[in-house]
Amino acid sequence: MHDIDVTGVREPLTHLHGPTHGLLKAPLGVGRDFRLLDDVTRACERLLRQLMRAGLPDGVRDEVQAQIGRVLEDARRAREELQGGAAIDVTQHVLSTSDYFGNLAAQLADHGIREEPITHRLEDEARALIRSAGGALGAGAGSDSSP
Repeated sequence: MHDIDVTGVREPLTHLHGPTHGLLKAPLGVGRDFRLLDDVTRACERLLRQLMRAGLPDGVRDEVQAQIGRVLEDARRAREELQGGAAIDVTQHVLSTSDYFGNLAAQLADHGIREEPITHRLEDEARALIRSAGGALGAGAGSDSSP
């Protein structure tokens, strides 16, 4: 049985939304913000489906499922808050989610679960979220810093 501690990588996702974050709600960005949060939701749903087919030990599968479930809930909560008029740094939320998925994949690999399809899917979803957000922080779509 593998013990994987993934609790430390969730932290960045919980502080990115709320009315005191200091961002102004821009009407033109709202459609993009909703699309980005939908991208996170779909990524989590794909990962959860892949996880059910994964050959992971039950304890590992349960922990990974719980962590992805928390990310999914964070995205849904952020979407609701955005609909309610809260200012949310959605791009940072998506990039933090990408980092989380990449860290989770690295932890699985460190515990000998490198060649499982779920590990590869986590890496793929992390890269896809970076592309959705427009690349690295400060980069727009099509910039030299976009992957």
